Amino acid sequence: MKRILTGALLLGLVLLVAGAATTPTTPAKPKVTKSEPYDHLLMLDIREAAEHAKTLHHYASMHGKDLDKAVVDKHVAELDKNVGAIETELTDVEKNVPEGDKTKVETHLTTIRTEEQKAKTDLDELKTETAKPTMDPKIVAEKSKGIYEAMSTAREHHGKAMMKRGVHEPAAPTKP
Repeated sequence: MKRILTGALLLGLVLLVAGAATTPTTPAKPKVTKSEPYDHLLMLDIREAAEHAKTLHHYASMHGKDLDKAVVDKHVAELDKNVGAIETELTDVEKNVPEGDKTKVETHLTTIRTEEQKAKTDLDELKTETAKPTMDPKIVAEKSKGIYEAMSTAREHHGKAMMKRGVHEPAAPTKP
């Protein structure tokens, strides 16, 4: 009788362990901070500004004297929109970073603001150049390169600031 009870107890324990091992676990949802939506907007504006600056630099470098004003104006308008939004989004991030995290990311946020100012200066000079009847492709290429470099640095520092606070990039949609 003792052997039967021991065997039943052992079998029950094995089934319990096997059931627990095969039970699917739901992944824990990451902690969402108050600044996360602003981080995502800032990330998007930085990324889009960098892409437009890169594309404009390539266009100006490849086409030289044959720049189409409409194409350049479209990129400059998009740069103006994105670079202009960075200041607002960065201010929102700074306001919503939890107090305990501010010292972790202060230098990164300061660097982003510095790079945003560099990009604004280059953008203003680019707008002045594009307002002329004939644009100098070297200046268009130089200023767009400056914006691209500033946005690349800002993107790097923003990624580090997000990582230090545990903020993740948005996940791509998944198929059902």
